[in-house]
Amino acid sequence: MKSAGDPQTVIATCSFCAKPNTEVGTLIAGLGAFICDQCVDECVTLIADRSAQ
Repeated sequence: MKSAGDPQTVIATCSFCAKPNTEVGTLIAGLGAFICDQCVDECVTLIADRSAQ
């Protein structure tokens, strides 16, 4: 059995892309939701593109 400290243990998944914590660099917890670093990067890009219009 894997322990919680094992890097291959799935603890949570991103609420936006459904990738588990084992497939992303960072998973940020919020109130009832999680977002991964990859989704944050995508959001930053979308906001920057929209602001440039």
